[in-house]
Amino acid sequence: MNQDSAVFIVVPAFNEAASIGATLNQLSTTGHQIVVVDDGSTDATPSILSRFTQIHRLRHPINLGQGAALQTGMTYALEQGAGYIVHFDADGQHRAADIER
Repeated sequence: MNQDSAVFIVVPAFNEAASIGATLNQLSTTGHQIVVVDDGSTDATPSILSRFTQIHRLRHPINLGQGAALQTGMTYALEQGAGYIVHFDADGQHRAADIER
């Protein structure tokens, strides 16, 4: 990757309280910008996200679905100057170490 281009990791999240903390802890070690789109969660997801002050938090007031959450996150990342955008699931099924590949 071109080191001059900002990498933004977009994470859609809907009721991911059980896993979002661990996922963000893992992503925070990458040095990349992290955008989490809370897609109308009704569990503790918003509270957990508030503990991560280094992330960009966006919220849909109601659940609009994964596609809408990804679009919101990508639009925001591009407005912030993203050179690369990586989609990453909130449930921990991916490894942050694989992002550089």
